[in-house]
Amino acid sequence: MKARRVILLGVCILGVCALPVMAAGESARSAHDTGMAKLEAGDFSGAAGSFAQACRIEPDNRTYLLWHMRLQVFLGQNAAFAGNHRQAIASFTQALNAKEKFSGSGDSEHLAIKRLLDLTREHQALGAFRPEYVHRVRVLYIRHTDLKDVVDKDGRPVKSKGSIKDSQITASIRAQDQLKFFIETMTRGKLSLSFERTVLDTTLTRAVIYARQANRTMFRPDFSSTSESLGPHLFPQRNSIDSVFVYFVNPGFPVWPFANGVPMVYIPYTWYGPGRGSIAMPMDAAVAKNNSELVANFPHSWVTFHEFFHVIERRSGGIGPTHGWLPESIEKSKKAFPAWVPDPNDAWTATEYTWYRYHLQNTLPARMRLQSQKSKLVPPFKNFSFALTSPDAHADGLFATYSRALAGISLDRLRQAGELVAQADKARWGKRADEARALYIQALRHNPYHHRALYELGMDAHRRRDNAAVERYFSILERVFPDPKHARPRPARAR
Repeated sequence: MKARRVILLGVCILGVCALPVMAAGESARSAHDTGMAKLEAGDFSGAAGSFAQACRIEPDNRTYLLWHMRLQVFLGQNAAFAGNHRQAIASFTQALNAKEKFSGSGDSEHLAIKRLLDLTREHQALGAFRPEYVHRVRVLYIRHTDLKDVVDKDGRPVKSKGSIKDSQITASIRAQDQLKFFIETMTRGKLSLSFERTVLDTTLTRAVIYARQANRTMFRPDFSSTSESLGPHLFPQRNSIDSVFVYFVNPGFPVWPFANGVPMVYIPYTWYGPGRGSIAMPMDAAVAKNNSELVANFPHSWVTFHEFFHVIERRSGGIGPTHGWLPESIEKSKKAFPAWVPDPNDAWTATEYTWYRYHLQNTLPARMRLQSQKSKLVPPFKNFSFALTSPDAHADGLFATYSRALAGISLDRLRQAGELVAQADKARWGKRADEARALYIQALRHNPYHHRALYELGMDAHRRRDNAAVERYFSILERVFPDPKHARPRPARAR
């Protein structure tokens, strides 16, 4: 993709702008307009040259300096993420010079550029490093959204229909590349990430209420509701996936990005995999929609790193308080981690960054060493893996067998059965056996092959010494879900 190429430009590091060849009679305004046209067309190298030319003609024009700065940050990121540290440092230095010329220092843009420049030098100092572990991320893009039968907190229908744009996918990939760059640098090369990405031509059809606010309802997507299941993209790779990143488009229904709340969907509403790290990212909330927004909002590519830190908290056994960098949490955080020094700058992300950096360089390595002593997984950062520490032992053929059995059951019936099984589980945990039994039986009317309902009914019959019912439920279960963990118990003696 053009957005990911490393673009080599001749630059004047000590000056604010590069020195492009000027067309005779070309004005700064025409150079700026040409740059904007090239930017929207995806010609980032050409756009950078045009903006540099505009600010060379009018070096004090804030608009031209602003776009020159933004393009140099963009090109610097391309170079840094590709390992071209020298080019990245040159581009970030130009961007920083431009920034300081038209608006000084200390705000979030200046902070982001300075941070990228410093991290690039740190990454360069690592040399040819070999990480202790590469955390494997499965990235799924749910291309379409078309919500059905969704209402807000007041019962009003929610209409949402749209599709992810390719430019949004490009923007998300840059954010993932930045996440990888940040993690590698701040763990001093101990941990890295890899990404396997798939754009799915499937449709998200449901969302659920997450929070009721005074003037709006916040939702979370129902990833079991896709028109084609995510299972074929997750089960076969279940023991090579450490985290799942899911992207979707959300016009008309607000969703906060969130982490650790995306299940490994094997069969919608029916069968889910073991816990993995996860991020769910609403495209309309956190990802640029076009090239000018992509380039302009470089401080906001922070969101993916923010969410992944919640995965770090989880994988390390907990780092608290959550969002410990917030003003109301700082004193509590300093008591828990006395060596942490918050940034005195009150610009956006300044203190937050010091919180992440401290834990990546101190808390996380210490936790990995402790986990390694218990698990015997070495080197220590192998313990950052979900796949190695929580493998899925189901047989490879089980997914195909179960999928064939459920092939004729509609998504709506699978959902109704799943909801009833959840209610039955609560009744069973509450030792309300009769209520649980009735709910499991009701679930089978919607999905006669729900493996959990069949198993729980079979075990209930075994406890009641109803051998005929044991045979009825387990014979179906053994045919559709032949899993040793769901094996029938030894026959109970007749009374």
